[in-house]
Amino acid sequence: MRKMKKRIIKKAIALAVLLLVIGVVIKLLLLPSFKFSSNSVEIEAGKTFEAKTYIAKARNIDINKINISEKVDNKKPGEYKVTYSYKKIKKTLTVNVVDTVAPELTPENDFSVYAGEPVTADMLTAVKDATECELELDNHGQDLSVIGEYSVTVSATDLGGNTSKCEVKVTVKNPDITPPVISGVKNISIMVGDAFDAKKGVTVTDDYDKNPTLTVDDKSLNTKAAGKYTVIYTATDKAGNKASVRRTITVVNPVSDTSGNSSFDTRGVANQPYLVAVNRAMCTITVYKKDTNGNYTVPIKAMVCSVGRKGHQTPLGRYNTTNRYDWRLMVDGSYGRYAIRINGSIMFHSVCYFTKNEANLEYEEYNKLGSPASLGCIRLCLSDIKWIYDNCPTGFPTVIYDDPTSPGPLGKPSSIKIDINDVEKRGYDPTDWSPNSPWNK
Repeated sequence: MRKMKKRIIKKAIALAVLLLVIGVVIKLLLLPSFKFSSNSVEIEAGKTFEAKTYIAKARNIDINKINISEKVDNKKPGEYKVTYSYKKIKKTLTVNVVDTVAPELTPENDFSVYAGEPVTADMLTAVKDATECELELDNHGQDLSVIGEYSVTVSATDLGGNTSKCEVKVTVKNPDITPPVISGVKNISIMVGDAFDAKKGVTVTDDYDKNPTLTVDDKSLNTKAAGKYTVIYTATDKAGNKASVRRTITVVNPVSDTSGNSSFDTRGVANQPYLVAVNRAMCTITVYKKDTNGNYTVPIKAMVCSVGRKGHQTPLGRYNTTNRYDWRLMVDGSYGRYAIRINGSIMFHSVCYFTKNEANLEYEEYNKLGSPASLGCIRLCLSDIKWIYDNCPTGFPTVIYDDPTSPGPLGKPSSIKIDINDVEKRGYDPTDWSPNSPWNK
């Protein structure tokens, strides 16, 4: 009986030990672990070090959760230590960056300099390599300051000790004494507040230097205040030759001082063929084109108009027009045709219509052409406003001035008067070209 008990106890102990061993083994198998394919790797300079690709096996670990302290400079040969860690596990991989590829040299074809200019290795070749390179120039004992043609050798050695060489032909020419040429610098006028790009349209050329430098001294220019300003352009080539050009920038007020006289700013605006001048005192308009100097001094067309009546005077000044509309609702509920905005609510437009209908003209207002009658806008007969609408591009300049002594160089045209009792015709502008107009029958 005792022997049987002893056997049972021994078996129980053995089973307990076995279970303990199995538990330990299972626990060990469940522990996270990883290892490298090799504890030391080699990569070529310039190649990207992909740290995770060197983990050969990983157990019970999300490989993306392994922290990697990566300090490998792939542009500098040497030995680097990279640490991989996950919780309490920490392992180190040795990374050797090697440079076994020689630099690639591309010689500068037909290289030339002027006598006395320096010649350096970096001028003569373009170098391509994964690491930094040291360039050396071997002129074979030749004096490159003397006019003539020479063959020299350029060598490049990278950080791995690899060396490449190439031959370059160098032509030494007579000294450069010709300054660059600055083109496109013209005196111009701009309005107060206009943006101004000093280098726009300005070019620099040189008989040798492909990229001469251009500096602009515009410290005195103030585009927010009217006045005349000087901008200085200076171009310098590699030989130190300089050229300078002065430019006058005239900044003018958008509203000119024209009250009480017939003078106004006639300076031209780029890409605008005409200036429309309105003599408020005489209710006339004169259209000017540019003279040979680019100024608006040549009168080509006169028109009669209505300006703002007392209490609603049309503002004096010089403006650049903006928006335009085939039909435009006015503040009093009427409609103007071919409206062009001058400034704010002030516009050029036809004599108004009661409704948006070519047959519903305000005929009594039409008969007021040639005298102040509007709420500030400038009214014209239909053919005249259509001429401005078609021939004067968006942004054209207009001047509104007072000169009670002269209507303008082309005089004041007369306007057609409408018989307000003529029911058939009075609804149409007499200058309307529409086939529906009874004036055309």
